[in-house]
Amino acid sequence: MATETFDKSFFITDPNAIKKIIEIIESEPEDNNQSEEVFVQEEIKRSEKILDKCLSRLKP
Repeated sequence: MATETFDKSFFITDPNAIKKIIEIIESEPEDNNQSEEVFVQEEIKRSEKILDKCLSRLKP
């Protein structure tokens, strides 16, 4: 599949939009560590269940 890339210039003339863009660029990114930690804990539990199933098949 062919893809094309191009550069297109655009200009923001609204003063409120300019202020908002500057605020976004200068602001600190949100801290999402908590959501990642929850995901990791859920993934660990899921992985342990899968491991238990696999190991239970090996028992004589």
